[in-house]
Amino acid sequence: MTNLRKCLVVFLLLAITECIDDEDVFKIPVDLLFRLDINRQPGINGRLSFTGGYLVFASLEFEGSRLQGDDVYFESLFEDGLSIMFDQDKVIDEFRFQIPQSTYDRITISFDTFDDTGLSSLVVSGNYIANSDTTYPIQFELSSSEHFESVAEDISGNPTILIDKDVSTHVNIQLDPVSWFEILPSGSLDDAELINLEGTLTILLNEEINSDLYDMVVDRIDGAIKIVFE
Repeated sequence: MTNLRKCLVVFLLLAITECIDDEDVFKIPVDLLFRLDINRQPGINGRLSFTGGYLVFASLEFEGSRLQGDDVYFESLFEDGLSIMFDQDKVIDEFRFQIPQSTYDRITISFDTFDDTGLSSLVVSGNYIANSDTTYPIQFELSSSEHFESVAEDISGNPTILIDKDVSTHVNIQLDPVSWFEILPSGSLDDAELINLEGTLTILLNEEINSDLYDMVVDRIDGAIKIVFE
């Protein structure tokens, strides 16, 4: 074999090896660490704030479009429901999924709440300061199954997200109950029926109590969700 042919063979082998290595790079799995919380900033002129609650998941779905490599899709179903408390610091152990590292130009995450137990599928609780300056606990209890979906962003608000094996990737799901309640007519919470809940007069919104306000909140509920990768 001539020196020229030898050089060509070596060049081709190196090129093929480099291509294979590049493909393998975008197959390396990266752990996603999910957290679930609510917007805790006050709303309605500082009179309404939410501090806790929980959500019962029926399913979680991930769709990712990649600039390098094939697109990524997975879905997890929770036949008995998966109840998760709102906590900005707690990683959800049941949501430890892996996706291949890459640059994703679009990630959509969706989930449904679970309503087959006869219990609430979503509860948010907090406080409301009435016009009389009296502070009342407030609690919203969703009974039906609702679908939530959002295109994820990075911490800068960019929908193009870099997933790197050398960097921990947290996925923060945040619901915004304050924005749900902004649809209510002014003063409607002051006129709401108060219920004795565990010995405390409470503004309770569910299918049976303050149902007119409950229906208005439910109509707005699936539009206020933010998912941030950091």
